[in-house]
Amino acid sequence: MELEAENDDNMKQKLGTLLQDAGLITEDQLQKALAHQKIERRRLGDILVAMGAITDEDLAETLASQLGLPYVDLDTVVIEPEALERLPEKFARKHNCIPLAVDREVITVAMADPLDVKAIEDVGFSSGRQVAPCVSTRDQVQSALDSAYNLDASLSSIADTLAMSASVSGGAEDSQVEDLDGVLRRQGASPVVRIVDEVIRGAIVDHASDIHIEPQEKDLIVRYRIDGMLQEHVQLPKLVHGSLVSRIKIMGRMDIAEKRVPQDGRVEIRTQRRNIDLRISSLPTQHGEKIVIRVLDQSAGSKTLEDLGVSDHVIKKLSDFISRPAGMVLVTGPTGSGKSTTLYAMLRGAARESVNVVTVEDPIEYKLAGVNQVQVHRKAGLTFAFTLRAVLRQDPDIIMVGEIRDEETAEIGLQASQTGHLVFGTLHTNDAPSAITRLIDLGMEPYLVSSALEAVVAQRLLRLNCDNCTETYTPSPAVLERLGLAGERMEYHRGSGCERCNGSGYRGRTGIFEIMAVSSRVRELIATGATEDRIRQTALVEGMHTLGREALELVRRGMTTPEEVVRVAAVRDQLATLCPSCHQPLSAQYMACPYCGFRVAHTCPSCKSQISQVWVFCPFCNAKLPGEEDSSEPDCEHGESDEEEQVSAHDMLRTPAG
Repeated sequence: MELEAENDDNMKQKLGTLLQDAGLITEDQLQKALAHQKIERRRLGDILVAMGAITDEDLAETLASQLGLPYVDLDTVVIEPEALERLPEKFARKHNCIPLAVDREVITVAMADPLDVKAIEDVGFSSGRQVAPCVSTRDQVQSALDSAYNLDASLSSIADTLAMSASVSGGAEDSQVEDLDGVLRRQGASPVVRIVDEVIRGAIVDHASDIHIEPQEKDLIVRYRIDGMLQEHVQLPKLVHGSLVSRIKIMGRMDIAEKRVPQDGRVEIRTQRRNIDLRISSLPTQHGEKIVIRVLDQSAGSKTLEDLGVSDHVIKKLSDFISRPAGMVLVTGPTGSGKSTTLYAMLRGAARESVNVVTVEDPIEYKLAGVNQVQVHRKAGLTFAFTLRAVLRQDPDIIMVGEIRDEETAEIGLQASQTGHLVFGTLHTNDAPSAITRLIDLGMEPYLVSSALEAVVAQRLLRLNCDNCTETYTPSPAVLERLGLAGERMEYHRGSGCERCNGSGYRGRTGIFEIMAVSSRVRELIATGATEDRIRQTALVEGMHTLGREALELVRRGMTTPEEVVRVAAVRDQLATLCPSCHQPLSAQYMACPYCGFRVAHTCPSCKSQISQVWVFCPFCNAKLPGEEDSSEPDCEHGESDEEEQVSAHDMLRTPAG
């Protein structure tokens, strides 16, 4: 007893010294507090707080520093539901502590009095875990106890609010996702189940492709990716985070106790009319685990090319590739550009009773009737290349490779296309001609690529103007200049923003396609190692429509905006390869169009450098440039008129055969 009293006195002295060193109390205040303690028999820190000498936060932070323990602000900490289950509310209130997290060996507990050894021992015995104490203020611990152990009531209120919000914003479309199966929605479901239900239902109603559940320092943000863009859906209090993550992990058959490493899961739910596949991914972040859910509507896999809303000339070309007996057809584009949907539509058009169609995918996104789909499993050794070899022994007629990402897979696919198989695959490239460069970079011989490849289809998804709030407007000159539309007179349309499009001005997306058929001339260029630019120019002359040309056609028809084209389709200055007058493909070096004579480049009258039509001064020689009123004056060295210069440029650029 004497030893314990001596240690207690040492602790008081040390705490008082620390508070003095931190400049929080004076020597006089310390002595008064010590005198009060001899009478009241309370802890020194509590007496100093009662005297108003320090705050609860000052005491907690100093205790944490004194004992080498972490200090936690319970207003910003996620309390795990599993930890609450390990420590009954009555027990936690008795010892004035709150469990924060638990794993297989340790339970983390926030305490206002970390010197209460008896409380630590009791928590360890009750939870069956080693206790890792941390320090917080007494008021915060009490507030956390009230919130955490009354979590069901708080969650129930949030669930009711979300349900009311969904019914108001969903309108008539809400009936389409009215009945989720027993995994999500059932009578008597707990509040956290209802919250997860409402978040998923909201995503389905809004046609979102992804759900992002992102913990911040003091709250939780739920965002939907709609038409390729993230939009904030709702903000939730931070206390919901732990319960939501646990519920979603249980749905996806993931380890709820493992929070330090990323995990993947999957669950299938049903609505009244269709099946929805949810791909779940968790990622540890600074403020807790972030969850992303990919929403895959299985009905999308049953769409035909006509259902995708693409133009007739695109359907005609893609249908031609589908009907070919052998060869490789590649679909390229970044993640989220709709490659899989296009491939599935092509496969659906090719699948029939007389052919054997096999796919190798990671993951299988949509289920196709009459198609044999194989899921890659790398941990089991089932890679793309290994599976593709096995597929070739299954007597396939048509093969689809989900992604060509290495030399071995590319080589097997190309060789299979030369042995009587029609092979579809995907690559990540910016445009169609660069797929040739990508295959060669993977180690493929140019002669093999030229003989096996039939076509490359590059695609993007472009947002469409909301048809409920479309209006005419004038885009900024910089955007028009970038697209080469500065001198073109036309009417531009955009969505002003309404409830149907969530104020974005856009509703729905459509595909734009750059289809490069591998002609005999292109094959020759590939086999001889021609540059990518030369292959591109040849394909343009042979009739390939660039992504930019397809996008501009939608602008002319009032279906989208120039700003959307800049965001999505302005790849490698493809838009600058079209003549503003006749819209024929041009080389970047051309001064005038070889098809109509239109002058596509302007030169400075003084230094002959190439300039922009909207410049007032030449940036190369600082000469004053002629304005519109001076347009009739000669601006070439020999005094030719504009018309004469166009004709002479046309003659100079004409090929011998032309």
